[in-house]
Amino acid sequence: MRIADGRSVARRGYRKCADGLHELIFVGGYPGRLAHFLGPGRYSRERRAVYLGARRHIALRAESKERFSIRRHIHMIEKGLCMKPRRDTFAEDYIRETVAAVLDAANDSNFSQLELCWFEDVLNAYFDATVSSSSNIIAEARRQYAFRLNQAPAGRELCAPRRVSDGKSPVSIEDLRELADLRESVRHYTSEPVPTCVVDEAIDVALQSPTACNRVPWQIRVFTNSSEVHEIASIAMGTAGYIKSLSHIAVLVGDLSAYSHDRDRHLIYIDGSLAAMSFILALRAQNISSCCINWPDIRNREIRMAKRLGLQPYQKVVMLIAFGYADEDAIVPFSGKRDLESVRKFGELSVSGDEVN
Repeated sequence: MRIADGRSVARRGYRKCADGLHELIFVGGYPGRLAHFLGPGRYSRERRAVYLGARRHIALRAESKERFSIRRHIHMIEKGLCMKPRRDTFAEDYIRETVAAVLDAANDSNFSQLELCWFEDVLNAYFDATVSSSSNIIAEARRQYAFRLNQAPAGRELCAPRRVSDGKSPVSIEDLRELADLRESVRHYTSEPVPTCVVDEAIDVALQSPTACNRVPWQIRVFTNSSEVHEIASIAMGTAGYIKSLSHIAVLVGDLSAYSHDRDRHLIYIDGSLAAMSFILALRAQNISSCCINWPDIRNREIRMAKRLGLQPYQKVVMLIAFGYADEDAIVPFSGKRDLESVRKFGELSVSGDEVN
């Protein structure tokens, strides 16, 4: 008993120290920043994941096997092709690396046919657009890619920049608002299985979500076996009251190896959240209910989840999403939202001119 009491006191002491360090970090100026960088604290796991992700990114990129950098560079070239006015010289910093990576990707089964077509068509458009460039770098890259230029099969849909669509939206704002209102946080489901094709449709919609430089740094891990669903849900917090009524669960996982700089460390959460909302609305459009489950940044829970999902150290859980056919007797919270005026502001720049530290 005394040992247990001692451990409890030690834990409370540790939490007080951690809270003190946390306060120092955010209110202590430069000493706080130093403590943040050097201390083990609450951010060491994030720092390690960011570091290991960048290390893997750089190592694979050196071997032309890093898919995220290829996607980013092709996207950057595509943006350059869309500029008005378009320059005849651009992308010199990375065009040779991109060409080498695309040529290697043609023999890599990890790339989909759609990706390869996109790479090919963008490079074809790029070398057409830069034909008058005086850059030796671009000329060298063109020679390197010459045997692949304009080799796309006749009749294949072009996967390169195109004119903006002038078609009317097939969905009215009233329909979209109704769908958003129908999305409720349902925590009790029937045992009826959701067809795989329905889940795939929702994920396919999620893939159309905006993502920085078109990298798509996330995966959705789907579980339908009830024991696995309950085990995964139990690792998160706040599920004890309804865990036995869950029938399906999706785990959104971000991949920090998509980036070589720590400045991009938040993008897995930004891009992942955009994808999650599209996924949830696409489920609801198919009469499938869902509930977002918060994922806390707690070490022992992250370790448990990583072990069960087989995650790499640079892969981080963003959130969990329970889904399924709603129990007809289920009750859902009203969850009153904030009013429009409290969240919308137009053009209010600060006039103080003070630099934010």
